[in-house]
Amino acid sequence: MAGRTTTRWVLGTTSALAALSVLAQYPQSLAEGERGFVFETIEYFSYFTILSNIVVAVGTGLFAANPDRRELWVGALRIAGIVMIAITGIVYHLLLAADNDPVGIAFVTDMGLHTVVPLVTVLGWIVVGPHRRFGPHILARAMVIPIAWLAYALVREAIVGEGLYPFMDVGEQGGGQVAMTLAAIALFATALGFVVLAGDRWLPHSPTSEEAEEQPTGASPAP
Repeated sequence: MAGRTTTRWVLGTTSALAALSVLAQYPQSLAEGERGFVFETIEYFSYFTILSNIVVAVGTGLFAANPDRRELWVGALRIAGIVMIAITGIVYHLLLAADNDPVGIAFVTDMGLHTVVPLVTVLGWIVVGPHRRFGPHILARAMVIPIAWLAYALVREAIVGEGLYPFMDVGEQGGGQVAMTLAAIALFATALGFVVLAGDRWLPHSPTSEEAEEQPTGASPAP
């Protein structure tokens, strides 16, 4: 069981890495865009990768500031961040990385958004949690964010006429293929959510500072 200082350091570092990756990539995205500041800004923050990193930055940041938090919405943000950033890393490396060859600072930010932050987030959750603080109902709350994003992305595609990602582009892939790909990702996300819930029950309990103070000296942590 990690101590309070270690927990805050791990979560704070994760939050900072996610936030810095998002902020560092933003001006590059604007520079490469050709459709104006407003459109390119909206486009940038529409990507699932960016949303995932933002959710991680906020969720881990809140627990870094106060590891004792028990609010359901904060717990949902934490679980959503873990599931979403894991999907980001996996989908990117399976479906998108082969067609992407960033160089220079773009390579650094790409690594941050798609590889470093996903790994650090998942490993940090395993090591410092929090665990066993929220019930299984937290998953339904956490999944609201990716479901809302998917609805937004589909409406956006209908308006703009192109998908945010190649595998979402109906014009290129066809409606049937896009539907199957998104269904597969949704099923995988749901399965991953249940894996996170199982891990949350299996991994060591993360007591609040009040619980730690009440625990007798020399006693073992709560199972």
